[in-house]
Amino acid sequence: MEKGELLKELEKRTTSHGLLNYALEYYTSYELIQRHHPEVTKYFAVKYYLLCHSLELSMKAWLKKRGATYSELKNLGHDLERIMAVSYEKYHLLFDAKSQAKIKMVNRHYSSKDFEYFLMSTKTVPEITELASTVKLLISKARFDILLDGDPRKLKSLG
Repeated sequence: MEKGELLKELEKRTTSHGLLNYALEYYTSYELIQRHHPEVTKYFAVKYYLLCHSLELSMKAWLKKRGATYSELKNLGHDLERIMAVSYEKYHLLFDAKSQAKIKMVNRHYSSKDFEYFLMSTKTVPEITELASTVKLLISKARFDILLDGDPRKLKSLG
């Protein structure tokens, strides 16, 4: 398959619904671990990675819904701050100051893969449950926008 054809195929197969579903899976995985092992130090990197990846996919789902292409999403990489900035600059998606601060704090480690590859260092991160609340709220907002097109009247049709 030629590069152009592959890109068209990836564009067609990458949907806001699919990205959102994966975001939910990563978040639910975090919740399962947190419920069974709430100690902050146990599974530290795994829990933060799951939340950050869920955050990334939620924001990219929202961007896709607003018209971002596969290539645009891919070019953003895993830089949560950059994704957040593009969300605002291009699509006027606004994050409150507390959420921005949490995302900036955790992005330093997530975008450099610190949660995936062991690096001896001190990690400054938001408290896990606070970050989880931010991610859960973003997922809820993305679900509202993606599944209901931002129209609460469509809740009736979901049953």
